[in-house]
Amino acid sequence: MKSLLPIVLIATCAVAPGATVELIDGRHYEGTVLAQDNQRYLVDISGMRVQLPRSMIASMDPADGAIAAPEGVTVLTPRPIQDETVSRPPGNQPPNEPAPVNVSVIEREEPRTPPAARMPLPDDPDQLQALINAVELLDSQYPEARTAAINTLSSGGDAGLASLVVYGLYNAHPDVRMTSANLLGSLGGRRVLKSLIEAFFASAAPTIPPYQRQFVEALDHQISALTGQSFYFYPARSARGPEIAARMIAWWRQNYDQMPPQLGEPAIALTDPHYAQDISDLRKLTLEQRAFGGTSYPPDLVGPPQPPTPAEQDFLKTIPNVPRSAVYHRDVMTNGTYVPEQLPSPARDEPGRTRNEIYAERMWGQRP
Repeated sequence: MKSLLPIVLIATCAVAPGATVELIDGRHYEGTVLAQDNQRYLVDISGMRVQLPRSMIASMDPADGAIAAPEGVTVLTPRPIQDETVSRPPGNQPPNEPAPVNVSVIEREEPRTPPAARMPLPDDPDQLQALINAVELLDSQYPEARTAAINTLSSGGDAGLASLVVYGLYNAHPDVRMTSANLLGSLGGRRVLKSLIEAFFASAAPTIPPYQRQFVEALDHQISALTGQSFYFYPARSARGPEIAARMIAWWRQNYDQMPPQLGEPAIALTDPHYAQDISDLRKLTLEQRAFGGTSYPPDLVGPPQPPTPAEQDFLKTIPNVPRSAVYHRDVMTNGTYVPEQLPSPARDEPGRTRNEIYAERMWGQRP
């Protein structure tokens, strides 16, 4: 039994109980044939499922006289004993221990490539650019443009969700990040939970700047709603960000296998023998601290000048244009010449001015 390889299910077929299997090295086994194909048999021997290549089988005598073939598979008759090299250990061999079979005659499974996740962004450059432009307009000052951008992303399906993850959660503008987190939670549900937790960890620094706190608060709100857990992030106590991120990661590692397929995750059948390992690899969190753009100053001070809105332009037209000549000012003479006032007056530092003032006060006191 040491030389038999455990395998996974090959193809379903009818069970032949009590089959006697004889290998080319003379060993006999009693077992149950579970499945077969053109290359191998799957046999249950003493509760252990083993794979037997057809080249290793000298004869098989099922109790019911025949082995039923799976649909669409041609059953080959057992091969006769061939002149194949069988290695035997040198020296005295225990009489009851079967000789090991040369591993060169045992067929190996081909190496497999594990599945990888890929964000479902559109391949068409025009469609991709339209989604990117919609993400950038999420912080527009014009309500019409912002509403149109939300409608474009909402109707984009998985491509719209992927653009929010790739271009929204890590955008340079804080308002775009905050709106993207809220849209992902409301549109994607638990399918984007992995991306939201990764974004929270990336932004959960011990010191969260003021412009970043609304984004982190939005992430906490959506993750708490989707997981049913209250992680309690408060902007006034933003130093607890790393602690809350650790709790989110611990929850995910305990419940990731109960979540629906995440965004960009390929479909894997539950009957796939590598299902558990593939799901564990695909849903492993990418934990990386990132630097986010933004400023604590108001946008109208640090941002580029914004053109007036149509409503502001209509209001500006109602203000009359008053000419400068109609405004009275003491520095403007009647002929329109501007005479700036000098402060302090040059007469204050006139030579002899102080002596004259003192002499004038003395003479004023001597008046009759």
